Amino acid sequence: MRTLKLYHYSNTDLKKVKPTFFGYNSYTFNDVKVSKVKRAFYYLAGSGLEHSLGNCRHKYTTDIKRSRLYDLRQDKASYISRYNNDIDGLLKHIRKGYDGAIYNIGNLDIAILFKTLKVKREVQ
Repeated sequence: MRTLKLYHYSNTDLKKVKPTFFGYNSYTFNDVKVSKVKRAFYYLAGSGLEHSLGNCRHKYTTDIKRSRLYDLRQDKASYISRYNNDIDGLLKHIRKGYDGAIYNIGNLDIAILFKTLKVKREVQ
């Protein structure tokens, strides 16, 4: 069973990261325009960090089974071509069989999770 370590950044003191807050902060406000599917954002270990999150006070970690995330970087089931530019449809389809997905933007590997996860604050 292979697990991935994920990182979440926030200025809020957290015990859990809940996708229900998606779209209510400045970091995800524009993502709602692409898809209304509720999701929380994490970074994979070693991926780096988006510039806009550099001022976040807290860094949190959690682990998840790799098999619970669909890897859009490889897209072995060809979901991207099947859903073309319909990101909402793509995420709804992935949500049926997975807890989230992995994708990349430039050199950043990002995980989105459709479910609430417990997190631990990492001392920085």
